[in-house]
Amino acid sequence: MNASQWSDERSTQSPQTLWVLSDGRPGHESQSKGIVAALEMRRHVQVHWIAVTLRGALWRSILRAAARLLPAQLLHRVLPFSYRLTDWPNCPPTIVIGSGGDTLFMLGALSALHRVPSVFSGTTKRYPRKFLDCVLTVVPDAATNNVVLPLPPAEVHECTRSSSAGRAATLTGSVLIGGDGAGCVFDDADWQRLAKWMASQGASVRWQLTTSRRTGVQHEAQLQKILQANAVALERAIWWAEKPERVMKELLCDSDFIVCTQDSLSMLAEAMYTGKTVYSFAPEQCHMTDNDAAAVVGYMQRGFLKPLKEVQSIVVEHEPMPRSKTVYVQIDTAVRAAQERRQRRQSDSLEHAMRQSSLNNVNRPDHSHEPAEHLGNHKHG
Repeated sequence: MNASQWSDERSTQSPQTLWVLSDGRPGHESQSKGIVAALEMRRHVQVHWIAVTLRGALWRSILRAAARLLPAQLLHRVLPFSYRLTDWPNCPPTIVIGSGGDTLFMLGALSALHRVPSVFSGTTKRYPRKFLDCVLTVVPDAATNNVVLPLPPAEVHECTRSSSAGRAATLTGSVLIGGDGAGCVFDDADWQRLAKWMASQGASVRWQLTTSRRTGVQHEAQLQKILQANAVALERAIWWAEKPERVMKELLCDSDFIVCTQDSLSMLAEAMYTGKTVYSFAPEQCHMTDNDAAAVVGYMQRGFLKPLKEVQSIVVEHEPMPRSKTVYVQIDTAVRAAQERRQRRQSDSLEHAMRQSSLNNVNRPDHSHEPAEHLGNHKHG
């Protein structure tokens, strides 16, 4: 289906109401925004964001047990005890969406309460295999309705800048710096390695760099000193701790290649969606979870990502087609399949109930031809 057909399909549809659960973590919000963006390509949607905050970490194991033991239609009764109070939208959902472990139980509970499909991005963390209607991952998950994508859902930045072909020989490199987290711990020796590699490219690259909220004041200060000591000139630099600016879209678009620290899989995903050459920079102390490590290996095997330590000279390979279209179509198709499964289940349940009711009527004794005294209408004489 081409873009004009998608537009035609959207114009003939009634709006679908999306409830999007958010635990406030940027990486998880990015994935939920990616699902919404994919659905918006082919549907007319109304989006409602709902803040999700567990009352305590202990509830995670309790809710997993409740998901296994309680009937689906009773799950919503646990929500007021386990989550902080939230304002619900006035209109009921057509689809409920979430990402991050703290949204999992609420997602399943709201799905069962409103009888609508649940769509989750991430691993299901030992929840029942059939708890959710659609589970999007980049590595296989135990969930029954698991769909494995080449990249995690992400809000994509459309770039109009042309590739480096035909332009000046100087390349533009964007460097995206995260910080300690996801099993990665950076130290001065790591920043030294990065600075030396950037300096080794000489005048053939104009550099722009941004840190992030995860970087922290100490890492920022050390990185600045080390870059200066290695004579790395930055054409543009955003130091988040000094003056935060949201420039991800600009840097991704205004670059020929991208360097991204490996601690942030959401930043890596946004970079890889551009189709440009992306290099990952990992610290020496990097112990990612099995799922995260498998995801990174998968990106490298697909040619989406290259480890910086193996790169001697930069090769720009800009793909003409952004990767978002392929991934978004996969997401939309998976959600449609989840909606169809949900409708079939509800139709089968209704049909079963009607058959049961018919059967009960057939088996019920017929008293219509009995004498009146048996119906309690006889007169006493």
